Amino acid sequence: MTSENCFNQKSHYQKSESEMIDQKLIKFIINDIQPFNILVNQHFRTFVNSLNPSYNIPSQHKIDQIIEFSFQNTRQTLMDIINSVGVESVSLTCDFWTSRGRHGYIGVTSCFLNENFEFNEMLLALQHVPYPHTAEVIYEKLKEIIYQWGIQNKVFTLTTDNGANMVKAAKLLKDDI
Repeated sequence: MTSENCFNQKSHYQKSESEMIDQKLIKFIINDIQPFNILVNQHFRTFVNSLNPSYNIPSQHKIDQIIEFSFQNTRQTLMDIINSVGVESVSLTCDFWTSRGRHGYIGVTSCFLNENFEFNEMLLALQHVPYPHTAEVIYEKLKEIIYQWGIQNKVFTLTTDNGANMVKAAKLLKDDI
């Protein structure tokens, strides 16, 4: 075996090892609800480097790509779970917030019991909402999310904060689904 072949094999091994660590990092962030800014925290970076000096923490852009790819690959599985025969109703929570630059975002989670009475929680959406952030715009976005997940006949409760636009959006939704 030539030294060039050894180098290519080692390089491939390092890449697959790095991808495996990336997946574990994503799982840590998602399952433990860690903020993305942990990736730039110097103490975290030092800790990771002490475990594996050859591992490079991926950029925020790379993390976003990995999460989007993972989401697309697991979305159908999640839809099958939430729409299974044993899941009769779901409770939704949603929050809306606006950045300093007037960029609006909505987060929607669902909670439900499966056929074995086990508690389940899923993030259904974390999406940008274009300005203006009126109740009608929020209502349309909520309705779109609910229909995308096929749970329009299963929504039992919707919990929001007390923002006037959120309260009105919830009332509009109640009358519609």
